[in-house]
Order: sequence, then structure tokens, then C-alpha cells
Amino acid sequence: MFGVLEYFLTCLILTIILEWIMAGIVGVRSRTDFYLMFLVNVLTNPVVVFLQSVLVLSAGINAYIVTAVLEISAVLVEGFIYSKGLDYKRINPYLLSLIFNGFSYFSGLIFFRLMR
Repeated sequence: MFGVLEYFLTCLILTIILEWIMAGIVGVRSRTDFYLMFLVNVLTNPVVVFLQSVLVLSAGINAYIVTAVLEISAVLVEGFIYSKGLDYKRINPYLLSLIFNGFSYFSGLIFFRLMR
């Protein structure tokens, strides 16, 4: 279905689009906030996708545990960066990161299941 590069790019592009949609829904309006979200996702998404692939496929570690640890780590890293750089202040940056990541993660699950 997907080659490795296509899979990584699809994950990244879907994450950015879905998190921007959710950001618009919760009221983020600043271009600099959207730009920061873009940079944060370019930083964290490929690392999470790569580590999940390696740890689950190569090392055989339980996918649920790997996913939980990696997603929690992404929420914490992104929340920290958002706490330092976002102009948007209506929602706590860690909760905002959890909302964005939860939405993109579960939407991505649906997308990739439909693509099978």
C-alpha cells in the first residue's frame, strides 16, 4: 500500500492538517501559532512514527504500550513548546496538545484502516 517514505509523509501531512483543523475549531487564529504547530509536528511526528515502527515491528514490543508511551511523550514535549511559544492562551498548552494529538491519532487510525 505505502512505501516507507510515503507512509512517513502521509502521517506527517495528515497530522498537520488534522491538528490545524482542530486548532481552528478551538479558536486558534494567529499565523505564528499555526507556524509553530507546523514546526512542532515536523519535529515530533517523524520521531514518534519511526520509533513506533522500530519498537513494534523490529523489537516486538507490545504496540499498545509503545503507542501510549510515545503519544504521552509527544503530548508532553509539544505542550512544553506550546507553553513557551503559543500566543493562544484560552486552553492550557498541555491540554491543547492532548486535544490535538488525540484528534489526529484517532483520525489517523480511521484513515489507515479505511486504506487497507
